[in-house]
Amino acid sequence: MNNQYYRNFTILTGTAIIILAIFRAIGAFSPSILVMFCVSVAALMYSLVDLSLESNRGKKFILTFDIIAIVFLILSFTTKGMKKLFSIDVLIIPSEVVTLLAFGVVILTIGIKDRKAISETIESIKSTIYIDSKKKFSTLDSDVAKQSMLELANYEYNTVFNLNKVILELKKYDGYVQQSSSIHDGWSTLFDCLEYYRITNEGPFYDHGLNTLFWDFDGHLTSATNIFSNLSQPEGTHKIATIVIFKESFSVNRYVRMRNNNSSEEYINAYNHISDALKSWNELKSIAVTKYESLGTIDFSHQE
Repeated sequence: MNNQYYRNFTILTGTAIIILAIFRAIGAFSPSILVMFCVSVAALMYSLVDLSLESNRGKKFILTFDIIAIVFLILSFTTKGMKKLFSIDVLIIPSEVVTLLAFGVVILTIGIKDRKAISETIESIKSTIYIDSKKKFSTLDSDVAKQSMLELANYEYNTVFNLNKVILELKKYDGYVQQSSSIHDGWSTLFDCLEYYRITNEGPFYDHGLNTLFWDFDGHLTSATNIFSNLSQPEGTHKIATIVIFKESFSVNRYVRMRNNNSSEEYINAYNHISDALKSWNELKSIAVTKYESLGTIDFSHQE
């Protein structure tokens, strides 16, 4: 008989024992101590078979345990004749010992299987992060890591550069409207264009430090635009420029500032927020440029 046959037989035996347990629970079957001893020995043998398979023991061990298990299963059907040979009461303690051993071997085998599964998982993970036939671990000095950093550098620098062009334009419009203490809506337009990042709660950069500075910039921008909105009169507006943000064109309009007791103070407060926002932005830009310069990927011929 081949090994597959034995394993199928093990499944059938286990199913039969479960059925007997159900019969015992409903009172349809009352096994003697001798029957329980024989079944426990068989269970122990099958547990040892499973342990042998996990420990890569030879077929002789597995075949021996299988034969012993089958013999004791057969003996469990001949207990009436065996009762005449000896007192079955002497098997009470051996039966309990064998049952405990069977449970112990089963739990031990489960532990070995779990440890093996964890080990195989770790080896599988390791195999995905080795980069050559010598199993050399990938580091930040590897070609793959350097290429990834170059791609991130290009993406993040382009994001900084494109937003910085917008900010430089808006600063020019600030100088124009401040001469007459009026207001332009360019900062509000930029604020609206950044709404996607607020909705997703994800900054435009991969670098955590850059995103922290971006949110500082955005916080001051939010405060400033709220004040500008409250101070702007809807009448007497006119277009002063066109600006491109994220490849989309927007009109920049000048608004007459409302006049009340606190308007001058609020106007100054709004531009204080703009000043703080620009400080955060300039720090962000400085870190980004320094970082990307070190990678040697940036062409500064077009930097303003």
